[in-house]
Amino acid sequence: MGLVRWPFWAVVCVFLSVPCGLVVSEQEQLEDIVQQPVHCERIDNSQWSRPGSANDWEPFHGRIGDRVLRCDCHDSVRTRRSEEYTVDQQPKLRNAVFVLSAFPATTVATDILIVNCGQLHVPAGTFRSIRAAFLPRTIRFVNIAQLTLDSFAFESDSPTRAQQVVTNPRDPHPILGPITLSFDRCQLDELPANVFHGAAIRSVLFSASSIGAIRSLAISTRFQQFLLSDTVVGSFARHAFKRAQMEQLHLRNVTMTGAWASQAWQGLIVGNSIQIRDSRFLQTIHPAAITESSIRISNETAWNAQPDILLERNLIDTFTITTDTSSFLVFPRNFSISLQAFRIAQLATCESTNVTFPAWSEIFFLQPFATTPRDHPDSYISVEQYRTQEGCDSEDNRLLIIILATLLGVTVLGGAIGGFLCWRHYRRKEQMLILEQKVVQPRTYRETQILLKLETVGTLKTDF
Repeated sequence: MGLVRWPFWAVVCVFLSVPCGLVVSEQEQLEDIVQQPVHCERIDNSQWSRPGSANDWEPFHGRIGDRVLRCDCHDSVRTRRSEEYTVDQQPKLRNAVFVLSAFPATTVATDILIVNCGQLHVPAGTFRSIRAAFLPRTIRFVNIAQLTLDSFAFESDSPTRAQQVVTNPRDPHPILGPITLSFDRCQLDELPANVFHGAAIRSVLFSASSIGAIRSLAISTRFQQFLLSDTVVGSFARHAFKRAQMEQLHLRNVTMTGAWASQAWQGLIVGNSIQIRDSRFLQTIHPAAITESSIRISNETAWNAQPDILLERNLIDTFTITTDTSSFLVFPRNFSISLQAFRIAQLATCESTNVTFPAWSEIFFLQPFATTPRDHPDSYISVEQYRTQEGCDSEDNRLLIIILATLLGVTVLGGAIGGFLCWRHYRRKEQMLILEQKVVQPRTYRETQILLKLETVGTLKTDF
């Protein structure tokens, strides 16, 4: 009688009286999650006009000499199924987690395009082996349902000084890399710390995407431009932009669902402009969220540009001010600030609208007893108009009048007391002068002789 070899999980099921079907189903679910590399292919100029690829090639414009490396997860699924499954077998590839394999040193591409992935993982050092002289012009992620980036995911090879080649002698930023990194229609749970560290990146662009959280030190390198457009951001962690240097930082039509923590942009250096336009902040903006005393946004950077900040058509649900020296709307003197329709979805009160700002006429608070929704412009009233209607400054004027009247009364009383003392001193002095000038009338013969001697001789000698 031969021995029957039972699988280990079957033996465990027998001894523990566990239904084996449940274990088998769980094992099948684990097998359904497959990790596989993304299939990449080179696209030459003859394939620019391929049907169905117009959206993918739109930013590249089909220039002569372009070498596009296209990594499509849909093509990878078709390739895997055709290679590993026969017609009679039922495919079990349900949840494929694609991994962007490290590019070899022989990679030569002007543009790298990664598209159409359900789940994509970009590990650390994916682009590290690409030689510095052959770095791509753009790296573009398009239509990624769940994108996971590791720290140092975009780290590039650090060339020696002899290997550095300046392709454009007129480049105003020769220290920056040539890569424009863009994310279009991508969902990211987070941007981890040092995700862009060591990368030869010039610009980072997020468009129509979602970022769960930007962790501390996630943006801690040097860029020319960092742009968030039509993007949902969960939260900025504390020191998310620490040690970051860039020429432009733009937020356009950004919806922030979490709280904006204090010191989120601490240590940020911007050379040209910060622009926050058409954005919504659904949670509390804590004090010193944008600027703090340690933040430098100046023209002392390599670009030598005049700093500028633009806050235009933004909506803030909760606006927090604790002290006059630590506030969301406190900027250094070297700012050139422009405000347009800056809406704060907080109920207008005399305390909340007590904003000292050069462009306070462009700041709008939520109007009490508004009949329109919160996102409607008619629900908001300007600071100047509200304070005029409610007479918020009248109490300050009354208090000022009381203070001035008190000071005037004290001044009058002090002047009266001082005048009386001066008059009294003058009277006493006058009396003393009168006493000194008064001539004593002699009464006896001896007193007369003494006065005569004083007038003639000037000294008095008395014999006893």
